[in-house]
Amino acid sequence: MSLTGRLEDLGLSDILQIIGLGKRSGTLYLDFEGHRAVILFKQGLVVGAATDGEDDIGEDLLQAGLISEEALQISRKVMKQLPDRTLGSILMDLGYLDTGQLEAITKKRIERLIYRLLLVKEGSFSFEPDVFKEDEPILRGEWFLKKGVAPEYLLMECARIYDETTHYGRVLEEEFPEEQSFYEDDTFPKDISALRSIVQELRFPESISEIFLLILRFASSIYQRGVIFLLHGETLEGFGQFGLQIEDADKKIKDTVIHIRESPFLSRIIRSGRLYRGELIDDPQTRHFIEVSGGEWPEEVVIGPIVADGKVIAILYCDNIPENEPILDTTGLEIFLNQAGMAIEKAILKKKLMEKGNSKPTGGTE
Repeated sequence: MSLTGRLEDLGLSDILQIIGLGKRSGTLYLDFEGHRAVILFKQGLVVGAATDGEDDIGEDLLQAGLISEEALQISRKVMKQLPDRTLGSILMDLGYLDTGQLEAITKKRIERLIYRLLLVKEGSFSFEPDVFKEDEPILRGEWFLKKGVAPEYLLMECARIYDETTHYGRVLEEEFPEEQSFYEDDTFPKDISALRSIVQELRFPESISEIFLLILRFASSIYQRGVIFLLHGETLEGFGQFGLQIEDADKKIKDTVIHIRESPFLSRIIRSGRLYRGELIDDPQTRHFIEVSGGEWPEEVVIGPIVADGKVIAILYCDNIPENEPILDTTGLEIFLNQAGMAIEKAILKKKLMEKGNSKPTGGTE
């Protein structure tokens, strides 16, 4: 999936979500106002970013209070003698910095860079899939993260920066306390960590379709692949997907129709209205779906009904192909699907109220 075009037609926020949902690896180039920016992705996560003309990491570390001016000057002198080494690695070798501090400040710098790039409205972009160019001249070794950052997290952080800058004239809590954690708490299951960062977006959705897209975004932070099917009578019709490594994946899924009566397995899940985790049972309709999605049979799947007004209106299918990693606790997904169902109910009610308010009485007086 290569992407090229103009930022006037497709903004960076949309590009980030497309690459993130597809869990793609590669290099994204942005050219604007005589400048160039590079963003690196691995499995849909941002692992590096830089623009030309940036200062090295020293000033960020100094402003954060992580190193002293003396430590910075000594390290820069060493760097002149060892030009192949990065400033961050030298600071660590000299004992002025540890790996966790370097990762944390790098992550914060990437957040600020993405924020500035989101403000760019004109320019060109190109995404080279499966091309990971760590040797780009404007990239420095210390700007790479061992643990990538999800695009949706970056977009939320950028929204926070924008709000705080607009209201207070600065970004709040720019201090760098040692106890501050820049990563999801490892004591939480992955789905719970992802849940914390996205559930707020369910509060004010603009449409039911937006809620379904949020479900796909959330699921993509936990599983390798996923598809939403909308329930229409006795059929399931494809709505959207993430992670399917097939040609024209979106179109093929939207053209896919599953006949429920020919799948006792799916019929039971829909009747129960409860999330299923386990083996995918082989029947004509599940086999048809697997053939459409690439042909590889998963070792384990998650199928979650999406319920609104007491009725199943859609189902979410997820698996971990190609890695086939074990599917862990699904508590976070169940909570999110429940919240999504409630959000859909509110959206339906809001639509009905608006339609009622816009309708004119045909007779009589109040």
